Amino acid sequence: MSIRTENVIPGEHGKIFAVNFKTKEEFESISEALMELDGVKDVMFNNDVHPAELTIHTEKLVKVKDVQRVINDAGYHAVPKKLFPLISEN
Repeated sequence: MSIRTENVIPGEHGKIFAVNFKTKEEFESISEALMELDGVKDVMFNNDVHPAELTIHTEKLVKVKDVQRVINDAGYHAVPKKLFPLISEN
């Protein structure tokens, strides 16, 4: 485990989670609860892919387990997707 795998890092990259909810209505109820986490700046939903994805951007470190707890409390699951490099290798 590392700081990058255990937290949502502030910045433009955010963190993507695979989620098992599918509708905009389900997303809206969960996004309100996620926005109450200290440091969460915005939450975006993409149901054009399978499984659906949730992207979270933060203003400070937010623990992945806190995001998962909020989603689990709503009756759903969220799994962080694979990390991508923060630095371009060009």
